Amino acid sequence: MLCSMLIASKMWQDMGCWNAEFSKIYPQFTTESIKRLERLFVAKLQWNTIISSSVYSKYYFALRAMNEKKKFRTKYLNMMGIQPTVPQARRIGIASKKTAMVLARSV
Repeated sequence: MLCSMLIASKMWQDMGCWNAEFSKIYPQFTTESIKRLERLFVAKLQWNTIISSSVYSKYYFALRAMNEKKKFRTKYLNMMGIQPTVPQARRIGIASKKTAMVLARSV
């Protein structure tokens, strides 16, 4: 699941997640082990990493709804030691809304 989320994010987002970020969220995985997992994962998929916009949108909005219910972003930023400023929070919100509108139009 970790690899599928990471690869989907890298494919569909302008600024996908970095392996180092996943490593901080899941400290049991080093950056090097995540790279190895990605290589094995795409090899098993025979490099067929095409994810339709409708499938991506479905899970993007489901995860986003979960995020809003659980205050995931606040917990994530706290864990990373980042104190969001109002302008930063506004930029994140705007970028998220733009992504949601683009995904909604492509479905």
